[in-house]
Amino acid sequence: MPRSAATPKSKASAGRPATGTAIGTDNPQGRFYEQLLYDFAASGQALVVELWFDDRLAASRLVVCHERMWIMLKTTYDESLAAMAPGRQLLYEALQIAFADMPAGAVEFYTNATRDQTEWATHLRHVCHHQLYRNTTVANVHGIARALRCRFAGGDAAQPSAAFDVTSVAAYRNPAEMPPAMRSLFDGAARGEVELSLEWFANLQAAVFGDDDTVRYYAAELNGSPTAILPVHAARGDGRRVPEIESLANFYTSLYSPLVGPGADPTDLARLLQAARADCTRARVLNFHPMAVDSRAYEAMVVALRSIGCIPFRYYCFGNWYLKVDRSWSAYLEQRDGVLRNTIRRKRRRFLAAGGSFEIVTGMAEVESATAEFNALYRQRWKRAEPYAAFIPGLLRWLAGSGKLRLGIARIGGRAIAAQLWIVSGGKASIYKMAYDEAQAIHAPGTLLTAHLMEQVIDVDRVAEVDYLIGDDPYKQAWMSHRRERWGIVAYDAASLPGIARLLCEILGRTIRRTPAGNGTGQPARGAGKSAALPAR
Repeated sequence: MPRSAATPKSKASAGRPATGTAIGTDNPQGRFYEQLLYDFAASGQALVVELWFDDRLAASRLVVCHERMWIMLKTTYDESLAAMAPGRQLLYEALQIAFADMPAGAVEFYTNATRDQTEWATHLRHVCHHQLYRNTTVANVHGIARALRCRFAGGDAAQPSAAFDVTSVAAYRNPAEMPPAMRSLFDGAARGEVELSLEWFANLQAAVFGDDDTVRYYAAELNGSPTAILPVHAARGDGRRVPEIESLANFYTSLYSPLVGPGADPTDLARLLQAARADCTRARVLNFHPMAVDSRAYEAMVVALRSIGCIPFRYYCFGNWYLKVDRSWSAYLEQRDGVLRNTIRRKRRRFLAAGGSFEIVTGMAEVESATAEFNALYRQRWKRAEPYAAFIPGLLRWLAGSGKLRLGIARIGGRAIAAQLWIVSGGKASIYKMAYDEAQAIHAPGTLLTAHLMEQVIDVDRVAEVDYLIGDDPYKQAWMSHRRERWGIVAYDAASLPGIARLLCEILGRTIRRTPAGNGTGQPARGAGKSAALPAR
């Protein structure tokens, strides 16, 4: 089967007419392949591989070849010989020739992946079509029009393609059900953000969503390798009769994101969103927050939501102040405002003279007694118990057991007057929760304890970043150097009448009430109320 220097005429029977892939000299697709092969034949890069049964042509395959790659363009076979699998036999022979022709090359199938092809392939990739819009308004109008057109035509804009998809999707009710390979995505994400770790979600689910049977971890897998995980639940808050699909998060969460592997793209997230909607068929609204607005996952979620027929809107949640650590504690302190430096020095002398002391709890030995002290201060400060009593103790035990805990306690005469929960993980220190005795405000115990812990994480733990997590409180700006924002995405099912009604309310609300976000973009601040309601952060 030598390389061909000329292009044969494509037969009208090439391909299966029922699939819409038939080619011939009288149709555009046939003329395209004919011209393509003629062009490549001029440089010796066109090849036709044929399989003959005696003097009968059984199958034929069109190929464009190069010293480093063969591209399988089109194949056809005699359907009367289907029982002998001539197409598969021809592919086997063609691959043998390819291996001999280019030992270090690659073979690519120029078509939508089929189940048969994946049995031969070693790698797969997604080829996506992108539609660009002038602005968000145009994108939303086009999405609504497309969804309505599909609805009134009897279709569903959100139906996935019927083509073979090698990506598999599974749903797990809790992290313990996941296979080890799937958990690796959590491990990778946790190296950057502790709130994306498997243990974080496990504690959150157990303490907050324990009786919620709608919690799901939707996971996508390609050839045995995990690509993405979407932790969600169906929320019915605020008196809603119809549930909404929401991120698995609440006021304990300062950052949420789907877990995405290096090769993940919006199509993987779209599959997971489709699976969530299939399990919660009444949901017409999807809401994910708080997310890093500059992250790859945030933009991928917007694209994925549009691709399943929803109309997404971005909204501001809260500001996030953080410090880029590039010097020692003493050098850092010298760069702070003079009022803050003087307060620390003056109050520290008075605090120590009154019998004050500091302790930083890091291990399991002291965690139970330290937890009791922290909870007592919390109740005293906020005049109420922790909303979910098991969350903080579970968090502290996990952090202590994994070496991530930095629970600072300030005492006078042995009695705790201030406590702060810091988390050190992945080169970052997160200031998660704090409480103090207001009766001891004269000693500024919160400021002194912050300074003590800051010295610990900068000079001892040597972190690269300190994160104050939620809110634009003035006292946070005194310690930090940079600001970023956390945003959410709310999306409406434009193919359903309830979804359209909610969508119109969203558009109307944005039209008549523009609440400036922290960066002056004029986006509605849906999440601002959530951050303000946090119990003690």
